[in-house]
Amino acid sequence: MEELGQGSTGQNDGGDEQKMNIFLKLSKTVGLTVKTSDTVRNLKTALNDKEVISECLQDIFFGGDRLMDDQKLVDCGIQQNSSLLVFVQNFSPLLLYVKLLDGQNTINVEARSCDTIQDVKSSIGAKRTIKSYDFNLICAGKLLEEDKTLASLNIEAGSTLHMIIAPKEMLAISVKMPSGEILKMEVRRLYTVSDIRTVVESMVGYSVDDLSLAYDGVQLENSNILSSCNITEGSMLEFLEMAPQILQVFLKDPDSKTLTFFVYREELISMVKDKVFRKIGIPTHVQRLMFDGKYLKDDRSLASYNIQKDSTLHLSVWKSSLVSQKNNQLAESN
Repeated sequence: MEELGQGSTGQNDGGDEQKMNIFLKLSKTVGLTVKTSDTVRNLKTALNDKEVISECLQDIFFGGDRLMDDQKLVDCGIQQNSSLLVFVQNFSPLLLYVKLLDGQNTINVEARSCDTIQDVKSSIGAKRTIKSYDFNLICAGKLLEEDKTLASLNIEAGSTLHMIIAPKEMLAISVKMPSGEILKMEVRRLYTVSDIRTVVESMVGYSVDDLSLAYDGVQLENSNILSSCNITEGSMLEFLEMAPQILQVFLKDPDSKTLTFFVYREELISMVKDKVFRKIGIPTHVQRLMFDGKYLKDDRSLASYNIQKDSTLHLSVWKSSLVSQKNNQLAESN
């Protein structure tokens, strides 16, 4: 970005990117030559360099809209010879000192008391070419929340802020399966244990609901967040076999009577039918079990249908089989 001088045409001067002349109206009109991809923050910096007006005191408007610092000029519809309106706030900025990540060097940053920590981080990032999400700020031993303003945190002029490296959002972890297979994956620090189960299921192709997930010998609850479990880069989690879980389920027979059964989640539907036969005498081959509006297949487990404690199954029988069974009973009585 450069000052608009005499004879400037706004044509490309040999670079790949087109430049254009724009005009900023304060109490006077100031001309600047900018790139179409420059941001509003770049524009404020250029105006500060030329007119010594701190970036944090500038509000720039175009077409009646206030422009945000991260917006690109081209995205705002600003073209060659556009005129923008600049309002300069009439209160003094706060001068803050920021100690850099190396712990040796310090830079100065100007901000307003109404600026958020994210605004301050963006200003630092623009000065030092570092992404704002790669570092956090600390003052007086406290981590500064990005959505808080300087005023709400009682940060005054002359305060020193310290930069620290922000924890990585993504973690590379491993998960050991009961078979000994080790799965490697990248996950977010804010994933829950339930999310990890979902990721694993997508990799192995089968449910892991019947396995316990542990870290460092401690069983993890599904609602736990990884960061709260001290799970860090390179951590290994482990799936363990759990003791078979006994469930109480209810069965409504064709006469609407409710029966109680104790089953394992891993039991096949055919095994449940066998229990029904032993309890009420209806042959397994005429039984039809239904749950959640679906007929259950003999070769599938209760777990595969998400049948849990206190679930209710519905029993019906093949009508032709009932007629045959009643005829046999009548013949035997005669």
